[in-house]
Amino acid sequence: MKNNFISLRFMIVLAGFLAVFAFVSCTKDDDDDDDDNNSALIWNENWLIGTWEGTTPSTVQPFANKKIKIVFNKAFLYKTEVVEGNTIKTFAYSGTFTWDVSGSSWTMNFVDSDYPVSGNNFIGWQSAEMVQANVSTNLISLRISDLSQTDPWHSFELDWGPYVDYNKGAPTIIDLYGDIEIETGGNLQRADYPPTTGKMIRLTKK
Repeated sequence: MKNNFISLRFMIVLAGFLAVFAFVSCTKDDDDDDDDNNSALIWNENWLIGTWEGTTPSTVQPFANKKIKIVFNKAFLYKTEVVEGNTIKTFAYSGTFTWDVSGSSWTMNFVDSDYPVSGNNFIGWQSAEMVQANVSTNLISLRISDLSQTDPWHSFELDWGPYVDYNKGAPTIIDLYGDIEIETGGNLQRADYPPTTGKMIRLTKK
């Protein structure tokens, strides 16, 4: 299992030189509330709410041209912390993930309460403001897998970012990298999506 988020705090500590960050701890912030969800450089958490769709690239086998749909319907502020005067916020989401929408469709729910306890079936977004650089840096971590079904068995470990926002606006396109594994009848197939143009899974907000 990959780490939940690539690295936020580390980048902020180095912000005086480059503007990048490191790991957010898994201790829940009891003071989190909806009134504290936004900082000047951090997008509103509802930017992901809605439907995102995309297709796996034709250049990556064995799962070429498979349609993915993710519906986000709820956001939850999991944690807030401040490092070197910069705010880091971590949000967890609830919704549904659908694989192979136009084929042998498979759907799994993800819920905000599963982050980060279970280690699977969660989608989280982490954002760090870098006040001196006047930007935010953003990461998405997606971990979706079968909870009880074993044949076929699905596993999706995908990430997005670090994405530096210079334009002060949330994107409507995200490119996911990572890997997908599906095991059917004892036959395990895996596709790797490196963070390379044309090899990632592009999702667009509808």
